[in-house]
Amino acid sequence: MGTMVVVLPWHNPVEVAEQVCLLDVMLGGRELTLGLGRGAGRVEFEGFGVAMAESRDRFAEALEVLRRAIGQESFSFEGEYYQLGEMSIRPRPRNAVGLLERLYQAWGSPETVPMAARANLGPLFIPQKTWEEIRDEVAQFNSIRAGMGLAAHKPIVACWVACFPTDEQAWDVAFRYMSNYNDSVLR
Repeated sequence: MGTMVVVLPWHNPVEVAEQVCLLDVMLGGRELTLGLGRGAGRVEFEGFGVAMAESRDRFAEALEVLRRAIGQESFSFEGEYYQLGEMSIRPRPRNAVGLLERLYQAWGSPETVPMAARANLGPLFIPQKTWEEIRDEVAQFNSIRAGMGLAAHKPIVACWVACFPTDEQAWDVAFRYMSNYNDSVLR
């Protein structure tokens, strides 16, 4: 099971950790992969009342809070955006180590590639890039990891699929919804 992209700067990381741990328990032992992101849409940042210029630093702090909340019985955090006294998350995840190993980051801008590699997150690609861009960014990502003494990491790539009884129905739905998605990404 995977989450696609949870945009960390838009959410309280303690609440995200609690929801992730609860979902992990509810999955009854099936593996959960958590996709994370910094966010890209100015309108969305404004809607959440978060300054888009803070996205990188907020993401880094929220990721650290998330990792501590999942991986430690109790934790605290003192940062620029989050100040947390000693606390615990309940329920605890079934397999904290495994869950922490399955953290991925999606990105839209090439500048985020080094950030994801240095944070030891896996690469997650959503339908925004060409296959050539994905290939190049995976190579860059794994080159950075190699420089840190880490093994190459296989990406997760989400692709569009439209399954309908006829080709005409599939193309109609695909064109309408995929075009709307791509338009929103560009805006």
